[in-house]
Amino acid sequence: MTKRLMLFVIIGVMSSMSYASCSGSWGMTTKAVPNSDVSNIPSLRFEVELSEALRRCDIKGISIDSYGNGMIRFEHDGQSLFAYISDESGKTYSERENRKIFIPFKHNRRTHTFELKFVENKALQPGLYSGILVGQLQGSRNNTRRLKSSVRIYPYLSLAFQGATLNNNSLDMGVLKTGAQKSIDMIVGSNSGYSVKIESEYGGLMHQSAPDQLIPYSIRLGGRGVSFGERIYFSRPGTKGNSQRLSIIIDSVQGAMAGSYKDYIRVTAIANP
Repeated sequence: MTKRLMLFVIIGVMSSMSYASCSGSWGMTTKAVPNSDVSNIPSLRFEVELSEALRRCDIKGISIDSYGNGMIRFEHDGQSLFAYISDESGKTYSERENRKIFIPFKHNRRTHTFELKFVENKALQPGLYSGILVGQLQGSRNNTRRLKSSVRIYPYLSLAFQGATLNNNSLDMGVLKTGAQKSIDMIVGSNSGYSVKIESEYGGLMHQSAPDQLIPYSIRLGGRGVSFGERIYFSRPGTKGNSQRLSIIIDSVQGAMAGSYKDYIRVTAIANP
């Protein structure tokens, strides 16, 4: 009797079975990282969570669609905000081919944490900026997810005064004469329009020994007369800020008592929401 040995060679079955078995649930989330300085754009914590089934697979990492130059774009009212991705060590991942950013998974974890850091842009107006994160797991059959993510830019404002005659926010008017004037610069930085209100503690220059003795004075801001308590509105300044000349002009000193006079001026600037 003749015996034949029949050998079947199956090519690629193990690879196919391994790929087919590598399936499971996964997801992406983002959350704003708290930042006490509203003039800086907050970053977003970006997390990729894998099911236990996927952790048993050889998941290499995740690819994120890029707008270009390894950046992810967020938009609001026609303005764009760009972010790059870094891992927990601070390493930044750049774009590969076809506008993809590949981020390797370094450990077999359930949750992989990264960070979206935004490129500073002081010209951006306040608002909610949104973008779409498209991620593909490398090594899983059910491998694509889309996530809408948002970051809010808040109105901010900085206020400073500059002038050669200014010392620790104190302005010496010298010998008081009718029509005497001194000026300083008010510098405002903001990402929105803003308003300014100027208030006087005493309503004039008060004699330090005789509180009932007042010398009136007037204020001009940016070349226009300003009443105490009046709110003045300005449009959004450029990235270098907005400089306004603030002048104090002494009214008549006729009949004024000799001595030293003072007043406290409070300037309040508020960014528009």
